[in-house]
Amino acid sequence: MRLVEDNPSSISLLDIYRTECANRGVEYDAPISRYYERLAAVQARGSQASHQVLRDILREVQATMVPRGLVREWAARTFA
Repeated sequence: MRLVEDNPSSISLLDIYRTECANRGVEYDAPISRYYERLAAVQARGSQASHQVLRDILREVQATMVPRGLVREWAARTFA
């Protein structure tokens, strides 16, 4: 069995995302909730959740809730 210790000098993408969401006043799990709400709405209409529908929901969440340059902006502020 191998024990793995977290390196305190590293940071994960989730940590970056959570920090940025806190700075923006947004719940970090809101995009996940929105995804499942939209999926439930599609299924409630009796429609099948095809790959295209799932992709469209994901793109909507990405476009409206998660800034495209989030990691780039974090890196620019952190390492500038």
